[in-house]
Amino acid sequence: MDVCQEVAKALFFEGATCFCLNLPHGSEFGIDNKSFTTAEKFCGMKMIPPGIHFIHYSIENSYGDQSPKIGFFHNFKKKEVIVKKYDKEKEILIDEEDEEKIERLKDNLKSMDRHLGPYPYEILNRWKNLSNYITDDILNKMIPLNGRIHSALELKAATDSNSKPQSLETYKRNRTKLFVCDEKSDDFLPKLEPAEGTEIRFSKIPEKCYPDNSTPTFEHWKKLIGIMCSCDNAISENSDVFTKFITVLTYQLQEIQEDFLVDIVEGNNFVYRNLRIFFRNLHSSDANGRLKAKGERFQEFLTKKWLWDFSDILKDEEEDLPVVVNL
Repeated sequence: MDVCQEVAKALFFEGATCFCLNLPHGSEFGIDNKSFTTAEKFCGMKMIPPGIHFIHYSIENSYGDQSPKIGFFHNFKKKEVIVKKYDKEKEILIDEEDEEKIERLKDNLKSMDRHLGPYPYEILNRWKNLSNYITDDILNKMIPLNGRIHSALELKAATDSNSKPQSLETYKRNRTKLFVCDEKSDDFLPKLEPAEGTEIRFSKIPEKCYPDNSTPTFEHWKKLIGIMCSCDNAISENSDVFTKFITVLTYQLQEIQEDFLVDIVEGNNFVYRNLRIFFRNLHSSDANGRLKAKGERFQEFLTKKWLWDFSDILKDEEEDLPVVVNL
């Protein structure tokens, strides 16, 4: 988005600034849902609009590969300046503790302008739609105790003595002299658990644990969708909650990669499968007209964007009816 000189100047002095000092050249650096490759003298980001934002980065290793992303949330205030610096040993951004250096950066903000990337205002509305219901209170309850969010969990050996890998004694030789196992092969792998203070603190959902090798954040999202879509009487009793659910899911589905949704066989697409249940429950509920109308528009959006067919959702209900047999 092109910004005229006067507007850019106002945004520079009114917006927040995030210094990220000593970040290695060629790193991937981003804010909200936008990423960049850093130049040699990159020092951070300017013109950040007030509100909650997500700063994330990925460092290039000696082989030219990007490390897993690390990020943190921060609720930026008007004209606020925060200063982070890269710790080579820990390979993370940490708070700058030198107060004199912080004050010097604040005093020389204008001279640092050319080393600061501008906030990408073309994504601001998209980010607001995705983060509209995130508050300081929610962040404080959910962010990991170490304050950082990793795209790949930090794992350590499980401390539970019952979680140790099975002994090789459980193997038996068959006549072809190949090893066979009485238990699943996963039982022979080391049992790992997230390092203390690194997990996002989601509310517990009373179901079985996450599948092996899955991403807990994504699995939690899937479970929440399953719970919301399977509600029946609650739709009529909590119309406002389900109105917001439709709004949030609409924006989220626009950010998911197209091939993730479209190239999956419909029978295995958990979003499509659960939304069929949701729309059927919504149709048969006593929900108000506003919610039902919003549900119909959501259906139309999904059909137009992903070619999902919901025209036969009531047939699913008929198939669940008891079969009458005439004797």
